[in-house]
Amino acid sequence: MDSPVLPDPLTGDPTAVALMKSEYDLEVEMEGLGRDAFLSRQRHNKDRGRETATAAGRSLMARLVGTVEEAVRGFQLEAASGKAGRRQTAAKYLTEIEPGVAAYLAMKTILDAVTEPRAEQRVAIMIGIAVEYELRFDHFEQQCKPLFRAIKERVNDVSQHDEYKRRVIVHAMNRFGVEWKSWDDRTRLLVGHKLLSLVIASTGIVAIEMRVTRRRRLNYVVPTPALSAEMQTITSRCELLTPAYMPTVVPPKPWTTVHDGGYHYLSRRYSLVKTSEKHYLEELQNRLDQMPAVLTAVNAVQATAWKINTRVLEVMRHVWEHSQPHGGLPMREDKPLPTPPHDFKENEPARKAWKRAAHEIHVENHKTRSKRLQVAKTISVAERYTAFERLYFPHQLDFRGRMYAVPMFLNPQGADYARSLITFAEGKAIGTVEAARWFVIHGANLFGVDKVSFDARVDWTYEHEEEIIRVAADPLANRFWCEADSPWQFLAWCFEYAEFAEQGYDYVSCIPVQLDGTCNGLQHFSAMLRDPIGGAAVNLLPAAKPQDIYQRVADVVTDKLKELAFVDTTGDFVDPEAGRMALSWLDFGIDRKLTKRPVMVLPYGGTLHSCREYVEAAVKEKGIPPGWELDLFKRTMFVAKIVWQSIGEVVVAARQAMDWLQKAARLAAAEGLPVNWTTPVGFHVLQRYVETKSREIDTHVSGGVVKRRLRLTITEPTNVIDKNRQAAAISPNFVHSMDGAALMLYVVSAKAVGIKVFSMIHDSYGTLAADTGLSAMCLRRAFVTLYARNRNVLEDFADSIRAMLSDPNTLPPPPPHGDLDLELILKADYFFA
Repeated sequence: MDSPVLPDPLTGDPTAVALMKSEYDLEVEMEGLGRDAFLSRQRHNKDRGRETATAAGRSLMARLVGTVEEAVRGFQLEAASGKAGRRQTAAKYLTEIEPGVAAYLAMKTILDAVTEPRAEQRVAIMIGIAVEYELRFDHFEQQCKPLFRAIKERVNDVSQHDEYKRRVIVHAMNRFGVEWKSWDDRTRLLVGHKLLSLVIASTGIVAIEMRVTRRRRLNYVVPTPALSAEMQTITSRCELLTPAYMPTVVPPKPWTTVHDGGYHYLSRRYSLVKTSEKHYLEELQNRLDQMPAVLTAVNAVQATAWKINTRVLEVMRHVWEHSQPHGGLPMREDKPLPTPPHDFKENEPARKAWKRAAHEIHVENHKTRSKRLQVAKTISVAERYTAFERLYFPHQLDFRGRMYAVPMFLNPQGADYARSLITFAEGKAIGTVEAARWFVIHGANLFGVDKVSFDARVDWTYEHEEEIIRVAADPLANRFWCEADSPWQFLAWCFEYAEFAEQGYDYVSCIPVQLDGTCNGLQHFSAMLRDPIGGAAVNLLPAAKPQDIYQRVADVVTDKLKELAFVDTTGDFVDPEAGRMALSWLDFGIDRKLTKRPVMVLPYGGTLHSCREYVEAAVKEKGIPPGWELDLFKRTMFVAKIVWQSIGEVVVAARQAMDWLQKAARLAAAEGLPVNWTTPVGFHVLQRYVETKSREIDTHVSGGVVKRRLRLTITEPTNVIDKNRQAAAISPNFVHSMDGAALMLYVVSAKAVGIKVFSMIHDSYGTLAADTGLSAMCLRRAFVTLYARNRNVLEDFADSIRAMLSDPNTLPPPPPHGDLDLELILKADYFFA
């Protein structure tokens, strides 16, 4: 696969002609499916009177709400001056509402009503009703904040229509005696008509037209020709921007420029790098000759041929069609509601218990619907491609140089169930003891036995060999595979293992064997800083067994809690409040599950606030101890501060590098400059987050969600650099650019020594079992090359920043290097394991 050869229909080969015809038909279908899906969503929203949920509606709202807001504000000022004229009733109520909220409600109601012409009086009353609900719910919140917030959370968790949510809140107000004097239709009409008039005068998007119906003359609200034309223009443009990307059945077109690769026939081309920055793409095009490794790597990965794993597909189809909860798949249908008690009306405790149970099921059903749709589409795509011997996944990069498969649902970077449905199209015989060992280790890794030595993983596999073979023989009757961390991929491996056990080293394996990094972001920071402490914690150094940085942090946290729980000679805690809190956490138990997420996200912009949220999630998963419910935030913040401090002690150098990167980004942003740098493979990164013109409106009834913040963003961004986003994003973006570079160096190196197939997921490198030993050597060498002794990537970054600053001396030097010997990574067995 050095240079993927397309089937040539000009040769007259019937197979070649058929494949190219199939590819053409598929790509035409992709565009049609994307267009159909887009138009279906538009029709669905229009049919339900939700024009503002369409692409055109959202665009108009973003562009015009500010204009209407100024008109409302002008009317409010006029009313306050006593010159409101005949609309005294409207003035009275419209001065009680924020002008932005009134503008939003009026625009939303009007646009949602223009799908079909509606009487002017009806539209005005609808606007008035929306304003009344807003003021009514605002009154409820002011009178009883705790109750309102509790009901708000309950309603927001349920996927129900707007009217249902309004009824719930109105019912609660009535039940708990929160009084509200309802408006009469005249008041609603006057308030709504005033807002309708302001929208017409300030935007001109709708007009009043007299029509005769049933011998009656009525005024109707109708869209102006300008509005209709604009909505059609936006819709037509969006139709072409939404192809439903699927795999190809011939090798993707190799990338030779930033605009010409991937699919062969799509009328809407996408670029090598997914970005809206046209000048950045032009810069990349000018630099292509400086980054041959980038094109080589992307083209090699997308030229990898795959095929559908029909054995797994058969099991998955059966599980799905019979709605069996195997392997973590969601139930195909909504979970049924519990049967109401026979004495529902008379028995209040039983009625309340039933309502609570029903509410929980409603929430659960709502959360699983999107996953259910993804599973169904993934199975459907897999079934479609069983007709082909090979399929391919076009790839592109993000602006940091990270590689992504373009097709949706079914791809090598998808969920566990999606990845299980594909294997390499061409396999290799296991052949050697080393290859067999990697194949066996991969099975243990998929099951979740990956925190122990390689020998222990091999032992585990052979100890469970009978169960594995029984799974392969009848996975529906023997569900040992369902206990795995990655159940569907483990099932795919079980099928292959059973054949390997029967055929021995002659067995041709096609399954990808993955090698995963250990907290890869920290691996990069530890290597670039030559940090021996952090490096040891994330397996950059040789060791008899894998190091567990999450457990190491947990141990440090435990030691700190023991210090706080120290009792002096009087038998009292040195710090009573902290001592009691520490003791309760020691009783709860600090383990790697509690510290894993805070440590994992540290290089990617983790904060103390996010640390506390992850700690709380871990507590809830384990089970909240009795008595913790009322002060859970206080308790989790207490231990989160200790976790955060402990992480800093284990990975001191990484924290210093992150702080320095933020300093550099802030200095550039202070001068209105973006941040750019070049990775060791020559890829040019541009980080440029700009402020956008936006409206933030708090409203109780917009979109059916109670009291949520709605951000209306103008489509054109400003040219003002967003200082906070630049600083917050620099650490994760920089380290992601380095893992993207490492992946590209690996692919180039592996390709040079004969490895032809690649399953790449950022910090997880996969190939055939027969080539895994060679792959392990290549990825270590690539990582060492990335941070070679004569290269200081942080100093290179500093040079690019200093070249932009008006005073280069304001940027301090990057953190100093430690004494970690990078060559030791070549001997670190558990670096990627």
